[in-house]
Amino acid sequence: MHGRRLAVIGLFGAWVAGCASPPATKLNYAVTRVEAASRDVAMAAAEQALREHFRIASVDRAAGLIECAPVESQEAVRSGRMGDVLGASRRVRRVAEVRVEDLGDGARVFCKVLLQQYETEERRMFDREHALSDVPSETPAAGEAATLPQQNATWRTRGRDKVLERRILQAVHELVAAPGRPTPGAS
Repeated sequence: MHGRRLAVIGLFGAWVAGCASPPATKLNYAVTRVEAASRDVAMAAAEQALREHFRIASVDRAAGLIECAPVESQEAVRSGRMGDVLGASRRVRRVAEVRVEDLGDGARVFCKVLLQQYETEERRMFDREHALSDVPSETPAAGEAATLPQQNATWRTRGRDKVLERRILQAVHELVAAPGRPTPGAS
């Protein structure tokens, strides 16, 4: 009974901690300041700059948040694994998010592009190692037969693509400084 209570408290604590999104800081985003541009103009420029590399998934103008759909590719990823050392290509994706804050005399633009590696096969290979019992008792539905492969995909974040973050922020500056600068809501 005592163990069950601890498990429920632990799950509730993880749920509460997982629901709160951390504020944008210079530690987890590339940041730039856009002078003499309103937040709406900076937001429109950021949206246009992101469209060069990503498909926009959602835009929340009230919160100043732009989220992009993942873009997948095959690339050689550097890590400590033997296949990576030999230059084997892996399935990776990039996920971008931009936040825009009003500063009164300008705006601050935060950009984050996460590089994630597909690891579904690796996870499945070791699933049985983390089971509570060695007795095979799963049903076909428990073995992921009732879901889509996209729902079962496991992606591990390998870091940030800081080069792409800088390119996006540079494009925001160029778009704001251009004579026909972006107009809010015109994307």
